[in-house]
Amino acid sequence: PQAIGRSLIDGLVSNVYVISLRQPEIQQRRLAPWRSLAILEGWLKTMKSYLRFLASLPGAEVPEDLVPASDRMDIAELTRQAEAAEARFHQSIAEAKAASVTVYRSSTHD
Repeated sequence: PQAIGRSLIDGLVSNVYVISLRQPEIQQRRLAPWRSLAILEGWLKTMKSYLRFLASLPGAEVPEDLVPASDRMDIAELTRQAEAAEARFHQSIAEAKAASVTVYRSSTHD
């Protein structure tokens, strides 16, 4: 499901923000305050998204003050919705083929 995928990508992106904060220190340089703030804001946004996903996993013990129950994903419902959308997609392709409608034009017909 797209929402889960987005949260997983945000988890990876949050690591890039951490590296962006640490790199100047390793090189013994300072970041401009505005840049530090922008990086921290990006890190916070992506970490919240990732934590929302983690809190939604069965058995996860994430405190309600970090991720309220109302913000947690219903992973089973998201999965059902994604499967239904995929089934509709495949059904429309099958219907188009049955009606002899070209759905995708092959590059060999150019």
